[in-house]
Amino acid sequence: MRFRIVKEKGGEVFLIVVSGEIDEDSGWDLLQVAQTMMLMPNCRELVIDLLGAKIEDELSIFSTDTLASVFEENLLDKDSALVIRFGDNDEIRLCSGQMPLEPVQPYVNVRLDEAKMYGRAMQWLEREVRLLIN
Repeated sequence: MRFRIVKEKGGEVFLIVVSGEIDEDSGWDLLQVAQTMMLMPNCRELVIDLLGAKIEDELSIFSTDTLASVFEENLLDKDSALVIRFGDNDEIRLCSGQMPLEPVQPYVNVRLDEAKMYGRAMQWLEREVRLLIN
């Protein structure tokens, strides 16, 4: 097995292009390199391109269960994605789904009498909700 690493999009997307035959040992080595690359702070997306690789039929390293268990911690640490492309135009994509939060709207200046009116309305709604629940 041979692979080369390529950076794209300002260093946020890393691509591992793999060629040759992948057995179990070389597959685990590849996942270890990929896991190390996902730990890099500027790596937002990692693509493992297996289009030019020959994978043994009984190899189960690239199953979704194995990939999820290997990369679970990395995906939970930051907003990132892992894409594995196979030779038959299939791909597995694991995303953390941690999109940046929308900025909180700043407080609006209101008059004191308006604030009291809205405060009373909110208290009334809270009581109504409690009555509906019981």
